[in-house]
Amino acid sequence: MRRTFLSAWLVVAVLMGFVALWLSACVQRTPICLACGPSAQPLRLPVSGMGDLRSLDPADAADLNAAQFAGMVFPGLVVLDRRLTPVPWAAQSLPAVSADGLTWTFTLRPGLKWSDGAPITAQTYAYSMDRAEDPCNAFGAAYYLYAIKDAVAFNSETCDASKNTARGPIQTLIGDSINAPDPLTLRIQLAQPATAFLSAMTYPTSYAVPQQLIQRYGAMWTDHLADGAGFGGDLFKVTKWDHAGHLILRRNDNFWGQKPALREVDVTFYRDAALAYSDYLAGKEDVGSAPVEEVAQARRHMTFHQIAVQQIDYYAMNWRMAPFDDIRMRQAFAIAIDKQTLASDIFHGAVLPTNHIVPEGAPGYNPNLLGPDGGRTLFGNVALANQLATQYATQTKCGTATDFSHCPPVSLALYASGGSAQTEAEAVTQMWLKAMPHYPITSYQCCGGLFTTTSAHNLQFWSLSWIEDYPDPQDWLSTNLLCASAYNNGNACDQQADALLKAADANPDQTSRLQQYQQAEQLLVTDVAWIPLDQRTVWWETSPKLQGFTIAATGLIPRESWQTMYLVR
Repeated sequence: MRRTFLSAWLVVAVLMGFVALWLSACVQRTPICLACGPSAQPLRLPVSGMGDLRSLDPADAADLNAAQFAGMVFPGLVVLDRRLTPVPWAAQSLPAVSADGLTWTFTLRPGLKWSDGAPITAQTYAYSMDRAEDPCNAFGAAYYLYAIKDAVAFNSETCDASKNTARGPIQTLIGDSINAPDPLTLRIQLAQPATAFLSAMTYPTSYAVPQQLIQRYGAMWTDHLADGAGFGGDLFKVTKWDHAGHLILRRNDNFWGQKPALREVDVTFYRDAALAYSDYLAGKEDVGSAPVEEVAQARRHMTFHQIAVQQIDYYAMNWRMAPFDDIRMRQAFAIAIDKQTLASDIFHGAVLPTNHIVPEGAPGYNPNLLGPDGGRTLFGNVALANQLATQYATQTKCGTATDFSHCPPVSLALYASGGSAQTEAEAVTQMWLKAMPHYPITSYQCCGGLFTTTSAHNLQFWSLSWIEDYPDPQDWLSTNLLCASAYNNGNACDQQADALLKAADANPDQTSRLQQYQQAEQLLVTDVAWIPLDQRTVWWETSPKLQGFTIAATGLIPRESWQTMYLVR
């Protein structure tokens, strides 16, 4: 998620505590579905790395756990299936798009309603999206809807707190770019053609929220979801959220489609991941995830699973600061890294070494992509790195092939203190020094608000993670590496790649636009816009009771899995 990059590392730890998946059907020849009867037992689901859920407001879902649980309670017009394909959910079908790509029309399913019986209509979605962009709410996930005409201008206005209205010419998007001409029709006007908007609509920012509760309770409305019989509008409703480590979701009998087999999901939040795993081993939870140092042992367990998720850990540098204003030095620093050794020795196989910006499993992933050395090796190339650095040092008269001590110093900013990030930085530094002897390289723990710092374009070299917002290469490439992008903190700019990205962003043909993204990614990898290090994975074990559950490469449990999973005796 792009709002807080620091939380990206934390999210992985969180995911490892709550992800559950399928088991072999051989546990029992004829499983008995306990969820089908009135005495159904709940699924016990741990979330580690946090003491409580940060938010259940879909418009404020700025991390994966918020997105996961908000998506179980509040309905989206379109959602992702397990193959990361947008599919209609509260909408009857995918939207009709005008010939110029600017007008998107959604037709809702008839009869949608909240668990309290109140209707969910096109006006509900118009209200919800307008609220998500309202500057007086200052939601961190508002950017998901920036493709909508006037959304950026509206969201960027200041708020008149005395009136709780925006100070500026745009007071609302309703009647402007978001319209609901009747209860089943929602019409959205985009600022310019944006093929990736459909994928962006699968994120909770555009999901329906209950206007009746918000008008009654204001900003504290989510604290009242568990009042009475509970509240929800999707597969589940909230019946308990005590902010003391417990969240309970029960099946929403007003859901319009196939209802979950599970009647209840009991979520427990653990600050200590080791304790969460210990409770799983003791039979207190139905899902468990071993700490990194125990993964090798956990792999021997029958129910162990591990998949790659859509997160890339990388180093980025400022193209306007020496020595990274020279492509030879960017390439030398990239090529010198033995990513395979980092993955195996430091992360114990918990990550997959990579040269890619667009991760494996995402649309547009390029299996034929070449690293900055022109090959596909992940072990590094010390000799080539030294050759490139020597060319630079000779030309600038800062060193020789065996002594780079007078070259421009490099200082790597780390966004988190201690742990694997520091260990990794120390190992990588030794790799750089092997290729560039005596180079002045240091690393330091940077501020918690690294995103703000990098946005100011005043860092030279830093480490970050990017977690996919929605499954489209636009989110990886255009968002981060267009020359003029607000998120292009390293001032990376390849004009040929820029033209390809702009063309792909507006290209309605999926086949050709993915090819354009791949061409642009190859240019950016060769130029070293980022130094991708690894792609994150998640691993888990499940109790023998848990059946029929899957997880997507987003790290989120897809809705069809919630509909079909169940517990056996």
